[in-house]
Amino acid sequence: SPEAVWAYRIARALRPNNPVVLLRLGLALFESGDRNEAVGLFREMAQLYPHIPHAHINLAVALLRADDFDGALAAARTAVRLFPREYFAHLVLGDTLHLKGDFVGAARSHRDAIEI
Repeated sequence: SPEAVWAYRIARALRPNNPVVLLRLGLALFESGDRNEAVGLFREMAQLYPHIPHAHINLAVALLRADDFDGALAAARTAVRLFPREYFAHLVLGDTLHLKGDFVGAARSHRDAIEI
């Protein structure tokens, strides 16, 4: 909602690099339809906090929803490489591979997610 975006922008002004604020602002932007800014924020978050799984996962999801399948694939693969025990990273990778037509790879990634 616009109110949520506004509130998280204020929070970011107060705590510019707080990972929770960045994550919530990115999600609020994405949900309000500002996908380009959300993608940019998730990219920034992934660079600032490479050790936080959801920085990479949310970047992959945002790129996937913006129809940037190659970008989503790269972000999802990074998430799986950095966080092999994070089931949601495998799910997003599987969904991305499926949309790119790699059904075998998608099934493997989805199976990996289930096995975690």
